[in-house]
Amino acid sequence: MLLWVRMPAGRIRVISQPWLIPPEAKAQPTNNYCLAFTGLDLDAEHRRLLGMGVEIVSETRQQPWGTRNLSLHDPDGYLLFLRQF
Repeated sequence: MLLWVRMPAGRIRVISQPWLIPPEAKAQPTNNYCLAFTGLDLDAEHRRLLGMGVEIVSETRQQPWGTRNLSLHDPDGYLLFLRQF
């Protein structure tokens, strides 16, 4: 992890841990790092993003360490994680 910012509404992390990146996203050359946003209502955010036509890279998954993750690419191709504890 390179950066971790805590805010009242959640956390933002810049991650450099290849094992966290879902296999569906590894083909993108911009995926050496990803941004992770924590503290969201993940189900509501997923519905909102789908309604906007955002391409979801990996559907919501429960992780062994207790988070639920959803991943998508931003318009520039960078990987974003949305996480909920």
